[in-house]
Amino acid sequence: MVRSKRNWFVVLAGLAVAALTVGCSARGDNTVDDAAPTSTSVAASTSVAATSPSTSAPSDEEDDSENENENENEDENPAAAVVMAGGLTPEFISTIEATDGVQHMAVTLTGQLRLSASEDSAGNPVDVLTNGFVIQIDARAYASPAAATTFAPDLVEALQDLEPDQMVLSESSAALRRLDVGSTITFDNDSRFQVGAVLPDALVGSAELILVGPDALTAAGAQNPRQVALVDYDGTGEMLEQVLLAKNDGEGIRVFGGRGAADSQDRDRAVLAQIRVKEIFGEFSHRPRSGGAVEIDPQWVEQNIVSVDLPLLGQTRCHRAYATVLADVMQGLIDDGLSEVIDPAAFQGCWNPRFIGGSDRLSRHAWGIAADINFFNPLDDQPGSPVHPELLERMAAAGITSGHNWSTPDPGHFEYLTGEADG
Repeated sequence: MVRSKRNWFVVLAGLAVAALTVGCSARGDNTVDDAAPTSTSVAASTSVAATSPSTSAPSDEEDDSENENENENEDENPAAAVVMAGGLTPEFISTIEATDGVQHMAVTLTGQLRLSASEDSAGNPVDVLTNGFVIQIDARAYASPAAATTFAPDLVEALQDLEPDQMVLSESSAALRRLDVGSTITFDNDSRFQVGAVLPDALVGSAELILVGPDALTAAGAQNPRQVALVDYDGTGEMLEQVLLAKNDGEGIRVFGGRGAADSQDRDRAVLAQIRVKEIFGEFSHRPRSGGAVEIDPQWVEQNIVSVDLPLLGQTRCHRAYATVLADVMQGLIDDGLSEVIDPAAFQGCWNPRFIGGSDRLSRHAWGIAADINFFNPLDDQPGSPVHPELLERMAAAGITSGHNWSTPDPGHFEYLTGEADG
């Protein structure tokens, strides 16, 4: 196992459809007409009654997965991650490179891969999924090892040692997958990659695995990989964002991390990396259904999704950890005489097993850790607004982030960040 003592400060990685305004089916087709998953690690079940969501999620959901960051420590040379609504264009990449104060820039590709099987280094099955079920994996690819030179010399060394059919796993991903060096993962397009190295999370960033090569993600089955620019800028990340916004008509650009990244701006925009979501709230297998919906392993649903009658919001289904926190926040509003902050008619639900509209990336609604509250209401300080200061403040205090600060704002989308799955 490859180790490193260098703490590489890198912001996010798991960008697949982030920074897009996307439409999605509010309720997918959850009818099950064939077998549930069978796996050595995901128990089979023929009961699927638990897979129907109780309420609809909104027709527009924004996933700011580029906000997935690990801003826990300052670093002597932090990377700022630049993202753009709709994805970085070649023209804007050139604009970033030409910006005064940019010392170095590396463009990485990110996308979603779908694990269908894995084996340990001795060839023994670990995960074996059937009947079209897969496990989503958040992946990053560097065009070449040298692309990481400025930000992570130790990562460069590991990437240089990889064979074309090898990959790097983060320590967290390897632990979740129960894999080590020499193990293999087979993806849903029948491509097969061997684990060439397991590296500290600080080196890998928020991705679950890293590949090398301009076409590596596509070869592993990623659909429409997207670009993230990692930038070494001699000012703060906030300063870089203002400069780039001015070059893009004042909209559609967000910068995460960089020098001074420990401020509230990044915290307000942060969402959990997918690997952290899995660690806290559990990993599940799924398979696509019609209309952007997915069918989730019934055993995971039974263990994690609960029906609740939330104060002010009413009946819904959420992850058991999130349901408790939402109930506390809503009850607090009632106790303090602030019930008017919530518009019950504008509650659009919590658990909804589906992809983000127009993408192959699982929505946080699929985990039941996102709720849409006061959705579509006016963006003012009046009762019923999704950006009412009292609502935002209490949600933040409970460890819940609001989508109103995202690259393409999604006001009313409240996503849980800090819960324990055994709540």
